[in-house]
Amino acid sequence: MTKNYRSGAFAAIHETAEVLRAHGIIDKTTMKEFDESCLAPVAGMTPEEIRRIHERNRLTQEALADVDAGRVIDHQAVQAWADSLSGDEPSPKPTIFPEESIAAGRVERSEAFR
Repeated sequence: MTKNYRSGAFAAIHETAEVLRAHGIIDKTTMKEFDESCLAPVAGMTPEEIRRIHERNRLTQEALADVDAGRVIDHQAVQAWADSLSGDEPSPKPTIFPEESIAAGRVERSEAFR
């Protein structure tokens, strides 16, 4: 985690205090006092900002699960479909590579993950 210091001088002081803490020369309470003195305050987040972060993470996890399960669409198929949208007769939406197509060898796994 990146630390934001109040200044370069405070960064040097805090880093020295961390070394002293690592060697048992100062205790946890004293280190906390150095944190409060040297580190820049952290801006608070609104409930809406927190909700957006949770939602983005949830969607990312769902997408990764789809990739792990083989539920992917070939890049060329998506590109061809997108290109067809500007024409008079758009192509049908591309379909997901079913896992059985990959398992049967009709589609290379590497193609599924392009």
